[in-house]
Amino acid sequence: NRGVLAGLIDDGFPVDFVDRDLPNLLSDAVTIDNKQSAIGLIKHLTGLGHRRIAVMYADLTANSIEERLAGYREALAEAGLREEPELYFHSGSTIEQARLAGLSFLSADRNVSAVFCTNNFMTLGFVQAMHERGVRCPDDLAVVGFDDFPWASSFRPQLTVVAQPAAEIGRQAVQLM
Repeated sequence: NRGVLAGLIDDGFPVDFVDRDLPNLLSDAVTIDNKQSAIGLIKHLTGLGHRRIAVMYADLTANSIEERLAGYREALAEAGLREEPELYFHSGSTIEQARLAGLSFLSADRNVSAVFCTNNFMTLGFVQAMHERGVRCPDDLAVVGFDDFPWASSFRPQLTVVAQPAAEIGRQAVQLM
């Protein structure tokens, strides 16, 4: 709860945010450059010739998701591609919710060649939906994601994901405390 955190900070308790921060709260945060990382993923896709790239975003009020979406929009603009509202789709931030959102998205013919998933649960759920629908990655639909997960290297072909340096982020957060 934002009010509880503000009270702790006001009382002098050390509070560090990891992977995101809360605007208007004076506290340290250890994050990666979400926007630039998303730009890199979308540039990877446009470099492969993809022109209609959908984005599956977490139904969260996290600034990290907003930064990733900003990177998506900026990379599309840099590539001369039009932002299309019908290519945005969201879900709750669980694998099952992402799977269901993916099944729904794949049911409609949106003529996309790639999907950018904004977190690892989204990526896993969406890939499960693709498997259920018989959609092959990357032959039928390319997928890139945010956040690595331990078994990502088991996918064939391997998925392109932004791997956050979790151990380093944790070390820095502890040092700040």
